[in-house]
Amino acid sequence: MSEKKDPQEETVEEEIAPNEEPAEVPETAIKPDARTVPTREDLTMAALAHASILVTFLIGVGSGGLGAVLGVLIPLGIWYGYRDKSTYTAEQALHATVYQVASVLAVLAFALVGAILVIVGWTVSGALAAVLIGLCLMPFALLVTLLLVAGIIVLPIVLLIYGLYAAYETYQGRDFRYKWISDWVDQQNWT
Repeated sequence: MSEKKDPQEETVEEEIAPNEEPAEVPETAIKPDARTVPTREDLTMAALAHASILVTFLIGVGSGGLGAVLGVLIPLGIWYGYRDKSTYTAEQALHATVYQVASVLAVLAFALVGAILVIVGWTVSGALAAVLIGLCLMPFALLVTLLLVAGIIVLPIVLLIYGLYAAYETYQGRDFRYKWISDWVDQQNWT
């Protein structure tokens, strides 16, 4: 009759020479969790979360900025769907969501502050035109107006390019981190 041995009794520590690797990986070795090792699908969905800023941009342009919030629902939906499946995808989608919310708020704040400055500039210039001082202020009012228009056009395009760069990086399998935003998201412990 053969005797069954307890597997714990059979554990023998083998010494390995400094330049030698073990022949086999023991079955008890810690294997990467499926949630932490991104698959091609995970990389694609993470890239789509970042690339959805294009939808946010197009909806924002088409609606005068008001509908841009709808585009933010795309990375939020990806985060919701992958939060229990893939750590990588969920984290990237959450960063993309916060980036897009911050982008929409930044553009709206820029437009609001710029509009106030333009209104004040032209009002003061017009009111003081009667005493000729306003005529000297009109070039400054015009400059503020032109800077506002340029900023309203350039700022969203720069934010779009940065988001599309993030999509490219994540599709290549790199862990993309938005400047300031990713650090802030990590501090919140939302993932």
